[in-house]
Amino acid sequence: MINDTVLHHAKVHLVGKEISLERTVRIHRHLERDDKSLLPRIIVTANIETVSQNEDLVPTTSIDDYEGKDYIFVSSGENRFSAIRVNTGTTTGQFTEIQLLKKIGTGVPLVTQCAFELMGLQKNKQD
Repeated sequence: MINDTVLHHAKVHLVGKEISLERTVRIHRHLERDDKSLLPRIIVTANIETVSQNEDLVPTTSIDDYEGKDYIFVSSGENRFSAIRVNTGTTTGQFTEIQLLKKIGTGVPLVTQCAFELMGLQKNKQD
């Protein structure tokens, strides 16, 4: 058994979804510096540092891409919806990070499904 006490810095790119019976999780990482002594599929003990970010997340189904730009929809009254342009970031699971390009009020209901259909209805109405 190899007892390597050398510290290796890496960036985690993927984290597995399953926890094994031994309470381990598969992680895909990229080392900052290549080390030929580390072999593929080697088991290591790792300390993972996380950074807490205060980002807006929405269900991915609430985002529609129209002409290369991303939009979400908010309710602006009974059966009335407004498209809000956003920049999208990282998608994790069923949620995507967004950056609002226009400020909206707090508590405004967000449409969480059928963004594609709403965009189609809105564009057909304008034509």
